[in-house]
Amino acid sequence: MVEQVVKNTSSAPAVISADPGYATFDNYAFLKENGLYGLIPDSRHFVDTYGRPKYYPKSLFRYDPENDWYTCPAGRIMKFIATQKNRKKWQLCPVSPPPEL
Repeated sequence: MVEQVVKNTSSAPAVISADPGYATFDNYAFLKENGLYGLIPDSRHFVDTYGRPKYYPKSLFRYDPENDWYTCPAGRIMKFIATQKNRKKWQLCPVSPPPEL
């Protein structure tokens, strides 16, 4: 992705930021090898900061194929709301995960 930015702008960015999904060894190595400054928190950042994960793990959601909805770990029904880019979108689980997760 950085290569595309350089190609489009003819210059390297001073700072690169990304979400934890880009926190991989290869990406960190690329930044270091190319002398780039990156702000990419690892996936443990939220846990280290707040003492719990930001989201419930996918394995805790239960799908009901008969009704085409999920039940979130808080016991709330999450109904289908739309299709976007060939993927179904569901209502959000409106509760933060408990600290013990």
